[in-house]
Parts: sequence; C-alpha cells; structure tokens
Amino acid sequence: MAPPTPPPPPRRPVAAVACVLSACVLSACLLVVGAPSARADLDSARKFFADNVKAPEWKARRSAYGAFQDHDGGPAAAAILAAA
Repeated sequence: MAPPTPPPPPRRPVAAVACVLSACVLSACLLVVGAPSARADLDSARKFFADNVKAPEWKARRSAYGAFQDHDGGPAAAAILAAA
C-alpha cells in the first residue's frame, strides 16, 4: 500500500489579494496614460488622407480612405468630400 499523500500547503490569501490589487492599479495606469486624444488621432488621419488621396497607386488611395474608418462624423465626411 502506498503512503498517504501529504495535505496541500495552506493558501496565502494575502498574496492573492496583493496580486489582484497590483493588477488593478497597473490596468488603471495604462488606461489613463495610454489613451491618445481623439482630436490628435483625427488630425493625423486628416494628414495621412491628404498625403495619399491623390497618389497614383490604388493601394495608397485605398489606405487614405481607411484612415477615417474610426472617425464617423462631420469632420471626416467634409475632408472626404472636399478631396473629390
């Protein structure tokens, strides 16, 4: 007969709580610091569109319109219509 297995080591709830708290703090910092402003993103999309909309290659023209895929509204539509 095999010897009985030893009981599992006691759980450490303090370490688990500290790990969860540190993950929450890290996530909050990444959300606050990592989010670019929407205005800066729209400005870079406008610049990219203006640079590539009249390109001779079709892939560059397609990418120019794709720059506005995240910007649904008046400013993006006005820029597209003005380029026509």
